[in-house]
Amino acid sequence: MMIKEVDDPNADLVFQSSDFVQFRILGAHLKTATDGFPVSEHVVAEEDSPIPLQETGQVLELLFQFVHPPTTRPEQWRQPDVNKMGNEVFFALAEAAEKYTVFAAMSICFTRMDCSLYAVHRCKTVNHTHRHG
Repeated sequence: MMIKEVDDPNADLVFQSSDFVQFRILGAHLKTATDGFPVSEHVVAEEDSPIPLQETGQVLELLFQFVHPPTTRPEQWRQPDVNKMGNEVFFALAEAAEKYTVFAAMSICFTRMDCSLYAVHRCKTVNHTHRHG
């Protein structure tokens, strides 16, 4: 079972991953850390139900950690270390960061691709950067 770092009891939004993990988020954090988190372009939500997203709980957990400080020990908040991620998870996070315009995640993913992944994973890196400029 996944231990979620992003589960705010004061949340005004609830997102649900493709594998049914729910994340409670304060919309104010999305507004300041993303380009408005363009949910309406990607999902159709019903009133009083979680907003379904296509990504897995693992990917959304990482993505939301770039947006929302943890509710426990926020003074020790660190964003995820993308250098320690496996390539499959990393590229899924990079795609989600671009899809939802999560600025901090976009920047750090681009830096990792540029600095360490290009030499080993040229095709994936070139494909990602071509799709997202």
